[in-house]
Amino acid sequence: GPRTGFAAHLHGECDVDRWQQALGRACLVSIVGIAGVGKTRIAQHILARESEKAGAAVAWVSLQPLTEVQHVASAIAIALGLSLPAGVDGFAALAQALEQMPVLLILDGAEHLGDALATPLAALVSQTQGVRALLTSQAPLGVPGETVYRLSALAVPERGTPPADAAHYAAMELFAQRATAADRRFELSPANIPVVADICRRLDGNPLALELAAARVAALGISAL
Repeated sequence: GPRTGFAAHLHGECDVDRWQQALGRACLVSIVGIAGVGKTRIAQHILARESEKAGAAVAWVSLQPLTEVQHVASAIAIALGLSLPAGVDGFAALAQALEQMPVLLILDGAEHLGDALATPLAALVSQTQGVRALLTSQAPLGVPGETVYRLSALAVPERGTPPADAAHYAAMELFAQRATAADRRFELSPANIPVVADICRRLDGNPLALELAAARVAALGISAL
């Protein structure tokens, strides 16, 4: 339906519940989708929830600045306060250090590492008892035991959709909410719905792009935007 994905992108609660439950069943979970679709935001929700648990060890590692897989092992160690021995493969040393340690690794933005990360990360998870990994990426790792959840763009109304119906599409609702936050005078109306629908179509329902555009309503006005 037109509202598909609306709750996930505005609140995230239902889907965060689902992914948190998946982490209870699987040791390696990947949240996959195009840039700007909300992967990092979902991972941040999970980080906040998991960090509240008593005795929880949770490590957040932003992968974008890391160009070598061994840098990933070092970054994980730093996030967990571990000191890895020199001259030893980083992931092998991590596996040894974390063998009996329950920990959730949240690795954000893995797409540029791809296959180079897949094998050592899968090995780390399989060789330890309590290590779980949540990954965000534009593509799955493609390793055995990986549970993949795909985030899609928000639904947009096709050309010719009656304004009353168009207003209830997920992309339209997100745009309206963010535009109203930027300019309290803004509201969807039969007069501006066709223009907003066109903006949503041009931005392919991408949530981040919609939010950035809606924030400009106050400065530009809807027609100029």
